[in-house]
Amino acid sequence: METITQKIQYDVSIKSPDASYDPWIQNIDETQRLKLVSNLLDAAFEGRIPAYDYFNHPLSIDQLKSIGVDSAYRTLTRTTPPYAEYDTLIVSKIEIKDIVKIRFLEEWYMDEQNLVFRKVILGIAPVVDKFDKEGNFVGLFPMFWIYPQGLEAFKK
Repeated sequence: METITQKIQYDVSIKSPDASYDPWIQNIDETQRLKLVSNLLDAAFEGRIPAYDYFNHPLSIDQLKSIGVDSAYRTLTRTTPPYAEYDTLIVSKIEIKDIVKIRFLEEWYMDEQNLVFRKVILGIAPVVDKFDKEGNFVGLFPMFWIYPQGLEAFKK
């Protein structure tokens, strides 16, 4: 087999924001989607497989647990008289339902004789939509990378 590319990266949508508009994106049954994402998260959060940041620095379990957790103090106004202001801490956390894509890093091979392709997964990252403080979409955020065949396979 001939190497087509040593590294190719792409996102696979696993959850459409509107299944009635784009139903083919729901190509992974909800049960299987939950299982896939749960297995990825559990493997990383339980330390069964090392997790890495964007620059391939190892992440500790505590660092992983802090990904996607945001807290902010806000001054709010009570909805009943005397409508006094009060300070509160708002904590938001990424949940499993928020993971909308899986980012893959792969090697691709092709047998020229019969056009048989083979893909080897080097890395996988769960991806969430990222929003600013005002709720505006700013882009996609890979939470962390895991390398099923080890970081050395990725670096070769």
